[in-house]
Amino acid sequence: MTTARRKIFANILFLGSNQGLTWLLTSVYVLVIPRYLGPAGMGILALMMAISSVIGVLANIGMRMFILREVARDIEAAKILVGPAIILSTVLAIICWSITAIILNIVNESETTKLVMYIFAVANILGVIVTPLKAALQGMDKMHYALYESLIDKGLNTTIALILAALNFGIVLVAASNVITASIVVVLYFGWFFKHSSTTYNVKAENYKKLFKGSFSFLIIEISSNLYLYLDAIILAALTNETVVGYYSVPTRLFGTLMVVPMVVGQAVLPTLSRLAVDAAQENSTMYELSRKTLSFLMCSSLPVAVGTTVMAEPIINFFYQSEFAPSIPIMIFLGWTVVPTYLGIGLVQILIAQNRQTEWTKLMVMAIFVNFGFNLMLISYFQTNSGNGGVGAAMALFLTELIIGVFGVRIVGGKIINSQLILSMLKSLVAALVMGALIWPLRDTLLFIPILAGVVFYGIAIIALGLVPFDYVRMLPSLAKRLKQKFIRTR
Repeated sequence: MTTARRKIFANILFLGSNQGLTWLLTSVYVLVIPRYLGPAGMGILALMMAISSVIGVLANIGMRMFILREVARDIEAAKILVGPAIILSTVLAIICWSITAIILNIVNESETTKLVMYIFAVANILGVIVTPLKAALQGMDKMHYALYESLIDKGLNTTIALILAALNFGIVLVAASNVITASIVVVLYFGWFFKHSSTTYNVKAENYKKLFKGSFSFLIIEISSNLYLYLDAIILAALTNETVVGYYSVPTRLFGTLMVVPMVVGQAVLPTLSRLAVDAAQENSTMYELSRKTLSFLMCSSLPVAVGTTVMAEPIINFFYQSEFAPSIPIMIFLGWTVVPTYLGIGLVQILIAQNRQTEWTKLMVMAIFVNFGFNLMLISYFQTNSGNGGVGAAMALFLTELIIGVFGVRIVGGKIINSQLILSMLKSLVAALVMGALIWPLRDTLLFIPILAGVVFYGIAIIALGLVPFDYVRMLPSLAKRLKQKFIRTR
């Protein structure tokens, strides 16, 4: 297997392990901490987490993706970009938190809320400092550090928070656990970064101009994507009632969970794609081949989800949420098929970013906001009036919008990547998924894990038989697991 493939496969392993660990520890936090803090305490934490997320996006101004791509192309870029990015992000975060503090004081929030806000501000600023370092290391294909970060940050934070909450130390000290872990992560990331590179903290205007210019389109993508992501829920809440929103929220949470696969794959291949994009002018460029394989893999991953959701939506909803959530079943089926164009879109945007063509995707996302807004207004109103379930309209609106994004995205990427070979692999994946669906249909009324496990086995056999999964990928798993263990031991 080539070095590029080996790196990508290793990146997927590290990032996937990181995501799995994050899921586990976050679930423990969400399930246990509320019992000790109560609704009021959790309300304060939820508010501060939301504010931290928004400020994280604003302070980063899209620099993470820009730095990752530039360092992937030329490792020397880290020396020029990382230092100024840390300074700029820190200043912007301080400004944002200062404005937040002024607002909370004006609206007379409780002293506890304000104290928790100051604690979260410190933790968030430390996190903002880490972002450029993390982006540069990912650009160097050092994805294993993200896994170590989760072990320390999420693991230690969850442990400390659980102990403090169980001992009834209150929300302030529970929040302070974020500062403790963030401080440790900052120190570690500086150490990890300086093992592989260095940087300067100069204040030359041209460096900041380069950061602003290169990052702006990524910032617009992040803002428009977040607005697009929550638009359906906002319109649904305005046009229906809390019950319908509840029907919609259950499948959308499951839908959000499924986005981990394309996000991990996208992050794993972006550094290699960015390096190869420099030579993409060649007709038979390796970049085009890798792009096709990435899209083929994403389609191969999404189609069984779509077919499986169609078959298993009712058993899954009934098993986890009982019959009162029956109106969620058609919503879940629509969202299951929405996975297909969404996975495709995530793959396409990574290709465009690697080619420095993200501005074209930015325009597409801005257009998608207006298209989705129109679809939601029409379809939510129609289904709410005719069936009392506007959530179906919201799900259909999302599917249609993602389909349009996928079609336009394919046109933007062009025929050098979207060729007959890629289309054939997609058709093979669809055939394998349909065969899987037909085979598990008779099992849908058995224990839930039986048809799901059978579907995984049937689909796995089908895609191997159709030549969609190279055997050398499977053979690499043991060696990569050993590599992960060795890297962890060396880091300690």
